[in-house]
Amino acid sequence: MGIMQKREYPPSLDIALIEQQASKLIDKSGMEDPPFIMRKLAYMKGVKKIVETDLKGIDALLLPDEDGYLIKLNSVGRSFSRQNFSLAHEIAHILLLESGKGVFTAKARYSHYENSRVEEDLCDIGAAELLMPKSVFVRYASQYDFSLICLQLLARAFRTSIIATVRRLLEVHPDTCLAIFWKFRDCTSSSEKKLRVQYSVHPRTDGIGSNHFIPQNVSANENSSVIKAFRTDELTSGTEHLEIGGLRGH
Repeated sequence: MGIMQKREYPPSLDIALIEQQASKLIDKSGMEDPPFIMRKLAYMKGVKKIVETDLKGIDALLLPDEDGYLIKLNSVGRSFSRQNFSLAHEIAHILLLESGKGVFTAKARYSHYENSRVEEDLCDIGAAELLMPKSVFVRYASQYDFSLICLQLLARAFRTSIIATVRRLLEVHPDTCLAIFWKFRDCTSSSEKKLRVQYSVHPRTDGIGSNHFIPQNVSANENSSVIKAFRTDELTSGTEHLEIGGLRGH
């Protein structure tokens, strides 16, 4: 999946369009509670076959087929949740195609957008809406007071990865917040293994600003609750002072 950095979305990005199209498809499917079955949605959008194969470094491919589409999913070394997200991502490409934002040739799909990264971002947004429809996700998350404690339960219910679930939780959380993922490891500048920032996840509409950039490899303070959680394998909760890059305060 790679390291997830904060993304800056241009105002012209068709976020409302892809979310509306995804929401309409969910409504049309008749599914009201998780898990939302991506294969059913794919077949509803003209996918004739879904093939699990080895695509090397590619997660999935959307290809033209007779009167419809063919989706190839990389099933080698990919968890079910990752394959599920990849399938949802390709369905989102179909939604963009049907909205006039993408064009198929006989051999490949060409992006309507000048920057292909823009289309990929849109399809990630569409995939999140298909897998975790906002209204349904809010209803489920609110049962747990929007707490990180519920992450595993939410991920299991919606059949999504922890990272995708975290990002969605941050987007719908009533407060502005972000998540930091830590890993016990060394880094390029030091061979000493410590609990270090692996990456951070910001909500898409967080309003936090670039001054809260969190660099990788920063190690946790020895007295922090993060260290305690790592060493004891216990769930910890608390307030502490952090100074990580531009993130400073309680």
